[in-house]
Amino acid sequence: MPSDAEGAVAFRYEGSDGSIRAIALEALDARGRRLQPDRWRRTVGTRDGAAFRCGSRGGSPLVVAEGELDALAASWLHGPEAECLALGGTAGLTNWQPDANDTRPVVLECDGDVPGVVAAIRIERQLQRMGRNISVRWRKPGEGDAADGLAAQVQSVGWAVVAGIE
Repeated sequence: MPSDAEGAVAFRYEGSDGSIRAIALEALDARGRRLQPDRWRRTVGTRDGAAFRCGSRGGSPLVVAEGELDALAASWLHGPEAECLALGGTAGLTNWQPDANDTRPVVLECDGDVPGVVAAIRIERQLQRMGRNISVRWRKPGEGDAADGLAAQVQSVGWAVVAGIE
């Protein structure tokens, strides 16, 4: 780990059978933020066909995002009843195959970059062909991702309001 890291956060990736397939690590600074300007990330195992899950398992809607922090943000943005998945970046999203027996509505949290938009279009079309209920939260270039959206919301209204404390 880099010498300027104070620690790391670990994310469990599991297969559809619940088995651990990988652990993804991201180094953090003393304030709990990603290292800047150079992020440090490592994965032990394989994320292929696996997901980091948070929120309510089996909950609805099923929210799909690229990264772990996006899935965590999505669990705030979509409420406690949603199940949120991180698929390990654009490659994981591009290769995602939804369970044909799962009929929950899907919300796709699209990243605001070209690879993210291309992957989101592919998933949206695939799920539409399957007759699935799919909605995409599109972001324009430079708008970032779900984690950036939640951070902007928290900064604009204050954490106490978003957390329901105030």
